[in-house]
Amino acid sequence: MENDEDNACDIQTSAIIDEVYPQFKKFGDFLRERGFNSASSGNISVRRGNKMYITRRGSMKGDLHPGDIVETCLDHDDSSIVISSTETYIHRNILLRTPGLATIHCHPPYTVALSIYYTEVLNQDNIVPIDVEGYYLLKKIPIITLKNPTGSKEMEEAIPKALMNFNIMILRGHGVFSRGPNLTEAYNWVTIVEEASSIIFKCLQLGMDIKKMQGQFDQW
Repeated sequence: MENDEDNACDIQTSAIIDEVYPQFKKFGDFLRERGFNSASSGNISVRRGNKMYITRRGSMKGDLHPGDIVETCLDHDDSSIVISSTETYIHRNILLRTPGLATIHCHPPYTVALSIYYTEVLNQDNIVPIDVEGYYLLKKIPIITLKNPTGSKEMEEAIPKALMNFNIMILRGHGVFSRGPNLTEAYNWVTIVEEASSIIFKCLQLGMDIKKMQGQFDQW
């Protein structure tokens, strides 16, 4: 009887991985094509009931295979935790504590660069888009600064907290975490933020006063 139950669980797991794999593959490829990740950086996850499906530790996001998707429990550690992403606990807390059913973590370069500039030069803990679409959709993107900004307990608490009120946030000098009802929306937030950041970056190169430009759409 126990073997029958184990076999049924294995079949169910395989079926869900078959379902989510095309989306993981699609957005992993997009992240690579846009230059949002190095070979094995970043991670992707979705929630299905009390399970999370997340990219395998060290997997190449731009060349994902079905075996690179790991099923693990949302409410406790299981044997899969040792092969899932090193940032599994962050994804778990995002999926448990926010409305998100999918989350993406990546390192879009303009956004990462501006997270350092805004905190160091402007002494500001958020990015305010200066383009029309970026401001209309985002208003502002929070930047959090942590003492240990990679794979830490501090991240497991601070990042989900930031995403309770925002669809995307920036970890200073590291990257972004986004969430949505599906991977399409989670990825969309990443592209909107990076586009807004690239516009700010180019305006800075032109010598424009970014601080002054931030308030131009406040009447909205």
